[in-house]
Amino acid sequence: MKTLLRLVGWLLAGMLTLALLAVTIFWLINRKDEALLPEVAQAIVFTPPPPEAMQRNAYFVLLGLGAPVGEDALAAGMRFFAAQMQDYADRRQTGQARSSTVQAWPHQPLEINALRCPVERDDCLEYWLPRQGAIRAALKQYAHVLRRYRSLLEMPEYEEVIPPDLAVAMPYYGDLVAASDLVLMQAALLLHGGDAAQALLLLEHNARLHQRLMAGSRTLIGGMIALSMQMRQQRVVSHLLLRHPVLARAHTARWQAALSSEADLSAALAGEGRWMVSSFNTDMSQELRRLAAGNFPGKDEASMVARLEKTLAISQKFYLHHETLNRFYRAYRVAMRLADVPADQIDAQVTRVAQEQVIIGQPWWKRPYFGLRNQLGNILLEMGQPDIQRYIERAHDVEGHRRLVLLQLAAYSAGLEAADMPDWLAKSPEALRNPYTLAPMGWEADKSPSRAGGSLVFQGRQPQVQNPARSPVYRVRVFTH
Repeated sequence: MKTLLRLVGWLLAGMLTLALLAVTIFWLINRKDEALLPEVAQAIVFTPPPPEAMQRNAYFVLLGLGAPVGEDALAAGMRFFAAQMQDYADRRQTGQARSSTVQAWPHQPLEINALRCPVERDDCLEYWLPRQGAIRAALKQYAHVLRRYRSLLEMPEYEEVIPPDLAVAMPYYGDLVAASDLVLMQAALLLHGGDAAQALLLLEHNARLHQRLMAGSRTLIGGMIALSMQMRQQRVVSHLLLRHPVLARAHTARWQAALSSEADLSAALAGEGRWMVSSFNTDMSQELRRLAAGNFPGKDEASMVARLEKTLAISQKFYLHHETLNRFYRAYRVAMRLADVPADQIDAQVTRVAQEQVIIGQPWWKRPYFGLRNQLGNILLEMGQPDIQRYIERAHDVEGHRRLVLLQLAAYSAGLEAADMPDWLAKSPEALRNPYTLAPMGWEADKSPSRAGGSLVFQGRQPQVQNPARSPVYRVRVFTH
């Protein structure tokens, strides 16, 4: 019996020793956080611009774009930004915001949905002509918004400034898109009425404005909104060229200017990386304070959420905040390399990026420290791995469509017929070919006897809301008879 008790004692002592050793090893692995990378340390410090800088920045007019008639858009935008900053400060201090933006400006969006050209239509002018009266009424009703919209190109600079908080109210980008759409409707009606010079001037101005918005975007949403506006204009330009091929030959350079230039998301992607790491820092710091205080939403009931949050509360004792921020930023910087290569090289770059990215889902025995270091940070990184390939491919897709419209314009300028298109496309320059394959764009001849025309075709990669059924396949009609 004594021998048995002695064995049990040794066993318990051994188990306790192993447990203490395991705890010691776990503590040693997680005892020290990394120093923040200099660029991360810089990114998480948000300093709002002074009033004089806001007055030079057209972005603050954008914030006030839909302010009521008679109000100063810049003042309204600065008031909206002050409310954003108040919500940002409240969230950092208390974890909750008072929705100051709503209180500061009960905004009403521009109501033009019934006038927007449906994506199923292959001739927007045909859709707009019966609605000329409603369009002119909208142009009159929102003349103050259009004046503000045009001024975005006149101010010294444009750069987005959004407090780094995932819960902050975003700008009313819908007003921006609506104003651009109204310009397209106005230009289409002017062209139909015979005023090609004024119509093309409006389209050129709109294209320059889209480019400025994209160059000044500091978030992906801002860059993608500008890209969407560019795509909408390309579609309308294509329809107008189809109706007026003679004007294509007479004003080739001006039509080209109405098609912007190749989309560049570099500024938006770089800004998004800084904004996301800073927002993550804001949100996670607040969340950790809440968990440390034991403030669980379901702590009085044995719910799954409560158990999960209690587990996180324990895990956060070994959460390495700086290391998590650094790894997130490094992963984002690696992913951003996709934006540095042309479309025909993106697949090879995706493979290289995947090899460099930290794959959180690896088996535990392949992870650093066997997965024992910064476990909560690993979970958060797994949920937040950057996926920017789809955004970059959307930009390449819109560029492919732009090349279709440029080919349409070139075909009209050269006086081609539908039968000439296959041979002509085979000799097209690289700058007007499929951006992914560098092969000539496709050609679909109409099979109907009543329509001896055809369409240029480009196979994109991402869904496109400006195509029927969100198809990634783009078509531009060139000849209708």
